[in-house]
This record gives sequence, C-alpha cells and structure tokens, in this order.
Amino acid sequence: MSKRQGEMSCEAGSRNLRHHLQKQISLRTERRLCGRTHEEALLVNSYYASLTTNANSPATKIIISGESGMGKSVLAETLRQSVSEDDGFFIRGKFDQSLEYGSAYSVIASAFDEFIYILEKRGDASWNEVANPLRHEIHKTDHRQILFEAIPSLRRIFEGRRGGATVCIGGSSSEDLSNSNRSLNETTAEVRSSHTKLHYLMKKFIRIVSSVGDPIVMLLDDMQWANASSLDLLKTLMLSARNPFIFMFTMRPVQKDHPFYQLIYAHEETPACLTEIELRGLSEDAICELTSMQLGIPESKSSRCRPLSDFLCRVTNGNPLYIRQQIISLFDDGMLCFDGNEWTWNIAAIERAGMLSGDIASMVSDKIKRLPPHSQHVLKICACIGAEVDFNILGILVRKTSEHYKSDGNDNDNETIARREIATSVQEGLVVEKDNGVAFVHDAVQGAAYSLLPADEIPSFHLSLGRILQKNLNSALLQRYLFTVANQLARGRNLIPEAERINAIHIFLRAGDEESKMAAFVEATFFYEKGLSMLLDQDWRNHYRLSCEIHMRTAEIAVLNGAYDDVDRLLDVLFLNTKGSVDDQLRATYIKVKKFASLEKAGEGVDCSIQALDSLAGVKIPTRNVTMHSLIALAKTRRLLKGIDVTSILKRPPIVEKHMKTTLRLLNLLATLSVNGRTEMLPLIVFMIVQLNMKYGLSTAMPTGGIFIVIVFFALYR
Repeated sequence: MSKRQGEMSCEAGSRNLRHHLQKQISLRTERRLCGRTHEEALLVNSYYASLTTNANSPATKIIISGESGMGKSVLAETLRQSVSEDDGFFIRGKFDQSLEYGSAYSVIASAFDEFIYILEKRGDASWNEVANPLRHEIHKTDHRQILFEAIPSLRRIFEGRRGGATVCIGGSSSEDLSNSNRSLNETTAEVRSSHTKLHYLMKKFIRIVSSVGDPIVMLLDDMQWANASSLDLLKTLMLSARNPFIFMFTMRPVQKDHPFYQLIYAHEETPACLTEIELRGLSEDAICELTSMQLGIPESKSSRCRPLSDFLCRVTNGNPLYIRQQIISLFDDGMLCFDGNEWTWNIAAIERAGMLSGDIASMVSDKIKRLPPHSQHVLKICACIGAEVDFNILGILVRKTSEHYKSDGNDNDNETIARREIATSVQEGLVVEKDNGVAFVHDAVQGAAYSLLPADEIPSFHLSLGRILQKNLNSALLQRYLFTVANQLARGRNLIPEAERINAIHIFLRAGDEESKMAAFVEATFFYEKGLSMLLDQDWRNHYRLSCEIHMRTAEIAVLNGAYDDVDRLLDVLFLNTKGSVDDQLRATYIKVKKFASLEKAGEGVDCSIQALDSLAGVKIPTRNVTMHSLIALAKTRRLLKGIDVTSILKRPPIVEKHMKTTLRLLNLLATLSVNGRTEMLPLIVFMIVQLNMKYGLSTAMPTGGIFIVIVFFALYR
C-alpha cells in the first residue's frame, strides 16, 4: 500500500469512527434520559392523574420550560410510550422562529394531521367512532369548508376518504385579480363571521374528539414563537376540550407577560389542571452517567469518566445538547480516541485546551464551518426556509444557486439533488431526513446555520430564494408554497427591483387573502402591509385595480383589528383615488360604516350610509315623515310580491351589476345599524332592499329583507 493510500484509509477509518460515535450518542440519548428522574415522575403522574379525573373536568395542561438544549422535547416524548400503551393518541406540532408569519394554523393543523393518520391505522370501528358524530354535528357545507381552510386533513373525515393527501393551502390558484375580485371581496367582508364560526366549529370538533374516551396528548413545541392566531385558536381548544385531552407545551424561558403565559393564567380556573416543569442543567452525577452512557462505558466503570465529566460540567453548565456536541468536538480535535477496545482521552491535554466554545450556538457554528463549502451553503438555505424543508423546494434552490448545477446541465430531479447535497449534514447529525424533506435536529442548529450569513447579506439571500421559487414553481406549487415564497420576499422587500415590484405585491396580496380566509387577522395584516409599503403614487394610474384591492382589504382587516387610525388613513387614500368608480367609493363607504359600527356609533353610521347611497347610488332614503314613506313602501312591496311564492323568488337569477351589489350590501348594513341608531327607519330600509332585489336579482342582502317582510306581513294579517 502506498503512503497516499494509507493516509486515505486512515481518513476513511476516522470518518467511519466519527459517524459511529455520532450515531451511538444519538441512539443512546433517545433510549434513555439521564438526570431527569424527578421531572419524568412529575410528567407521568400528571398524565395518569388526568385519566382519573372526571370526564367533564377541564383538559390538563403541562408546561415544560428550559433553555435551548436542556431536553424539553426529549422529556415530553417519554410520554409517547405510555399514551400508546393506553390506546391513546400522541400528536405533535412545532412552531418555527423563521415562519412567524405563515399559514396561520399550520402547527395545530400538523398535530391533527397526525391524529387523523393514527385514526386511519386503527380500522373502521375507531374511524367511525369519530367520523360519524362529526359529520352529524357539522353538516353544513360552508361550515365544513371553514374547517378545511384551517385544518385541510379534516376533509378526509367529512368526505369519507382515508389515506388521501391534503394540500397545505386551499383556494383557487388563479393569479387574475379581476376574476377573483368578487369572491375575495365577499370573503373579507364576512371575515369576522368566518372567525366566529371557525372557533364555534372548533369547539364542536374538540368536544367530540375528546369525548371518545381514549387519551389524547397534544405536544406543541417552542411556544415562545407561537403566532397570535394560533394562540387565539388554542384558547378556544383549551376551554372546550375535556379530559382525557392533555395539552403539553415546551418553551424557552420568557417573561410572565408573554402572550402564551397570559393565555394560560387568564383561563386557568383550576390550578390542579396545570403542571409546570422547569429543566435546569444536569447535576455532576447525571453528567457522569450521561458521558459513560454515550461512550458505551459500563455502569460498573463509570467512575473512570468522572474527570472528563467534571470538565464537561464546567464548560457546558450541564446542558445535555452541549455535552453531546462537546464529545464530538473532542474527537474532532484529536482529544478523544478509540484504541480498538474502548474510548480513551488525556484529561490533562483537555484541561490545558480549556473551554472548547463559549456556548452551544458558537460550538455548532464552528462544527458547520468545518463542512465543505457546498454543504454549508445548503444548510444556510435550509435555515432561511424553516425548521423543515421539502426536498422539492431544496432541490430547486440548490440547482439554481450552485455553480456546479448551473454549468453541467445536470438533469437529475430536484429530490435527488437535495438528498445528495444534504447527505453530509445528515451524516454529521445536524439534520435528519423526515417524510419528503429534511429537518434540523434542533433549533440551535438552525440558528447556528443562519448565523453564518453576514448580517448585510441576509436580506439579499432571502430575496434570491424567494425570486427563484417564484420563477420556478408552477401555479399549483406556487399556491402550495405561497407562504414560503411570501416570507422570503418579505425579508428582502427593500431590495426587490422595479421590474419585479408589482409581481411581489401580487404575492403579498395573495398571501394576505389566504390568511384572511382563515380569519387570521394579524398575519393577513403583515402581508397586506408589506404590499402596501411597495406601492408608488403612479400605481393608482398604471395598476389601479391592484392598488385599490390591497388598500380595501387592509382597511377591512384594520377594522377587525381595531386599528381605527389606520382605517382612517387608508380610507383617505381610497376616497381620493377612487373618484372615478362608484362601486369602489361605495365599498370604501361600507368600510367606514363598519368602523362606526365597531365603535358603537350607530347614528353616525346611519348618517354616513344615507348620504353615500344618495350621492353615489342614487338611492334616496327619506329622513322626514318616515312613517308615511314606510307605508308607501309597504304598499309598493305588497304589489311587487303579489302572486309570487317563495320558490319563485329563490329561483330569480343573481344580481349582475357590481355597483348594485355593493349598494345592497351597504343597505343591509344600514338596516342592522338602524336597529340601534334609527329604529323608525328600519321598515323603510328593508322594503327598499326587497324592491331592489326584485328589480335587479337576488343578492346576499335579500335574506334580511325577506325575514323582515314575513314578520311585517304576519303582523298585518294576524
């Protein structure tokens, strides 16, 4: 054997040995949790206590807190076996720091995806035990659709399909703004109702699911990054679920005024239902046990590890993740060797070297820097996209950002490219393959990979990823990964070139609309405002419809968020720039009246509506001699309806004229306001609604008029 061949053989042997050490540490950590006996007992006791509690009691909540790397998720996962043995469901979701603004309920949805997956595996009896009462209780098509928007996998239960795939984001993939105008306007106008209905339906859903009898443990990781809409929905779930449903949360230490803690303590009426477990650094004995276990040293010889474990205790503060990584680093630095029988080390040399790294983040960063440049590049891409990345997305980004794939005409599919380029990081234990993608083993690794990006290059790097995806995804995939694209563009928004500015605004508008469909007000506002910030004054001339729509929808959401100063600012812009469109002026007025309604200023809302209907739509509503005008309108309405039955009315074609639709929406709102503001005007307004519907076609305002007509006619002919 040549000298070079010998060197290569040694290098290969070292790599194999390192991989073996990495795998050994990983497997032994999964199989056994060291130094957490007290915490494990608290967790298990809380679980079994919930099973013996009255079924009508509030659901149990368990909070596991601790610094990054302390083993919060590992401790929580120890409960999975017990739940499985009790024929229960252990379901999990994880919040992602890099996706604060994404699909609003995706984390909760992913947990219920797992619930449905387990349910499918159990056969027809278990499936029907959940599916039948759900189908019976939630039978309206529009109600089911609201649930599907938030949790797509629920479609399988209601439509009787098992094992089917679900799409992350619902709705049309059409990019033609004018074609989608009508449906989106109606959606945002009724978003408050959708929000209320979603929470009402989720109450029904969680009560049925938690009444089946089998324990359900929902683990939600990293609650410090939970978005506002998820917390809002979580409140509904916690207040509605009953034992044996258990909510288990992990989170890093945060202030007690954090929104999650405010949610927990504001609604925790029974302290016995709440268990808090705080994880601190491991003790010296626990670190010695952990070190011996990870190096495969028998318990009878564990004292041999004491000098090494004492050193690890000093430099890691008892952080289990840090300890595991430090052992790997000692091997990389030649201070930990395998002599063919056992691991050996020179503690004096290790002590002279001192602290290997200042903290877990810098240590993992150093580890990543030792990887080949292309592997570092792939990890940076993954860190920007999120804690988990689909192979399809990763393959596209690697193909388009790597000089190797740009130049050699490689025709491998995206998944093959992604698997090949991430393989080194998988071997190093930084990421793991998961389903059809890859996931960081810990958020500390994701943070370390992200920190390798120079601060001044972060916006441009995000933008480059967003632009690549926007250009290389077909319409269906762009819809599926819409939030991924929108988030990348948002982080590089200030660098978007003029030629791509309008397309980016369209992406933000679509992302805001998807959040709006799910009644996720905060998240919708984030995307709408990103689009608004990129508009220029001349866009009202060159891109009128886009400018108008994003202002309208932002204003409607601002009303729902109670941001009334923003509403006034947006309406000023709308009234100034929409003077050429009666329909858009009426829509803006509708938003203004909704603001008055939210502020409980019914009188001002009535006055504003009457003035706008007169000046813009030509619909005059008398404000004097109201009783006389109401009787005249009643007589006219009776003549219109004479000889016409309800079936004939319902068969009338829908209204076509855009401005008349908006007029009737405003009249409908005016009828509602008049109940509190000008009660004497209500009959007159409703008669006008019926007359306009009979003349122009049916609209969403007709039910209000129809109900009132029945009441009036009943009173007259009683």
